[in-house]
Amino acid sequence: MPIRARYDDSLIKDVAAGIVGGLAGAWVMTRFEGLLQTLAEGEQDVQEARRQKEPGEPAARYVFGAVLGAVYGALGGRLPGVGPMSYGTGLWLAADETALPVLGLPGKPAEHPVAAHAKALASHWIYGAALDRAGRLCRRLLV
Repeated sequence: MPIRARYDDSLIKDVAAGIVGGLAGAWVMTRFEGLLQTLAEGEQDVQEARRQKEPGEPAARYVFGAVLGAVYGALGGRLPGVGPMSYGTGLWLAADETALPVLGLPGKPAEHPVAAHAKALASHWIYGAALDRAGRLCRRLLV
């Protein structure tokens, strides 16, 4: 169910709730991916990988999460079929499977095993679910 519960609510409050939800979703998604990486590679390898990240990478993730949360807040109650799982799937297709490979960032999708795609899709579902839940809570507080 989308963030917007009543049709008389303002767009500004929906977008604000979406931003908060998007930040929460980015945080939960980051933790989920870290857990998956730790399970797959072990704690020492994960710590080394974190040290090698680009300095702006975490900030970019949160900015991206907040912007996409704002979009979800604006669209969630206004377009039929826009819910946390469909939104997460759409983001995965648009970003991970299309835009990022076109930019040459993670390589071509065919270069990665199916399990990597499945993990990325699950991460986006986690983002969508956390975005929706945190956004709903925030929206209730913005009476």
